Amino acid sequence: MKSKLLTGLFIATAISTLALSPSPDGGYPDNNTAEGDNALLNLTTGINNTAVGFSALSSDTTGNHNTAVGNFSLAGNNGENNSAFGSIALKSHTSGNSNTAIGASAMFNDQEGDSNTAIGVEALSGNTTGSSNVAVGVGTMRSNTSGSNNVALGQEAGVDLTTGNFNIDISHRGFNGENSTIRIGDQQYQSRTFIAGINGVDKSDGLPVYIDGNGQLGTSTAGSVPIGTILRISTSSSTPSGYTLIGKELVHYFDLSGHPHTLTVNLFQKN
Repeated sequence: MKSKLLTGLFIATAISTLALSPSPDGGYPDNNTAEGDNALLNLTTGINNTAVGFSALSSDTTGNHNTAVGNFSLAGNNGENNSAFGSIALKSHTSGNSNTAIGASAMFNDQEGDSNTAIGVEALSGNTTGSSNVAVGVGTMRSNTSGSNNVALGQEAGVDLTTGNFNIDISHRGFNGENSTIRIGDQQYQSRTFIAGINGVDKSDGLPVYIDGNGQLGTSTAGSVPIGTILRISTSSSTPSGYTLIGKELVHYFDLSGHPHTLTVNLFQKN
């Protein structure tokens, strides 16, 4: 074990004969802690680093404020403000900053990405240069290489994303090269949807929402309701702009418990 007081309260501590070697002038950089063979072995001027595990932060020379816990975690790093917890987490990382990888092999191949968060075994493990991604769950976004600004939540969520940007995949695998798309759930597994804050909220002056066979939501073409479209709206609602009241209708329906109900609605036709 080596421990050396520098100036004031600045302390460098190494627990291993091969950890945290002194700089060429014989001193130790400030406020660094290394435990494990080759941990912080090549550090020269970097400060406030913590390396725990065989070869953790072993290539770091000038990087500051990094934390690596796990064998080979952040082994190639020279960036700043990176945190890796887990065996070979962020192992190939070189110069990117402000990344957080928690889980074995999380962000394993990352080299220059910035501001990524990966939580889960192999989360974002294929990423090389993508930045500002958030991946939470085992294997989330593990195929992503250079895509940025994506969010994936759930086991293997976004696993098919590779280079796409600005996607949100929640419990969905995503698609190769996709951009600016939100996918929630998978029609193979989810068959019902409940979202609070919709039922009972009157938006009759807005546009109707349609859904295609693939589950994609959208409104009518050209941003307006086609002429002749009929709206069925509660009798307590006012006449929507651009519509004319043409009568009433009795609607029969069943609630979620299977009980039958009837409801009188006003019929409005698009002018």
